[in-house]
Amino acid sequence: MVQKAIQYIKKMLISPQLEREAFDAYFYRLPEQISVSWMRDGKFIVGSIADEGHEFLTQAQSGDEFIEMVNDAVYTFHDIPESYREAIAEHRAYNPSLQERKKLEDAQVHNSVISFKKDIKALRVA
Repeated sequence: MVQKAIQYIKKMLISPQLEREAFDAYFYRLPEQISVSWMRDGKFIVGSIADEGHEFLTQAQSGDEFIEMVNDAVYTFHDIPESYREAIAEHRAYNPSLQERKKLEDAQVHNSVISFKKDIKALRVA
């Protein structure tokens, strides 16, 4: 909680000027598609992200949080600077379909695979 408050204050007081060209370059650095195999482990959703020959893990307690964590893991892996990561994350580069979101929220579904395509709409609104 304190960490989020500090980040918010930093963002409001020391907000760096983002360059459009750099934002576009970082966005295009991200893979066009990722695949996430996930399963429930108690109260957690645990996912294995496959990204252009690399594989890494993330977890969360809710579907929305899981989608956020998948995006964050991909941004971190591809060395997107924090200031640009926040701008890209505002519009989530990777969003699952409504059907896949429902599976994430349905406790009766124990595992699945989601294929995420990078959402170009994130570029248009940034």
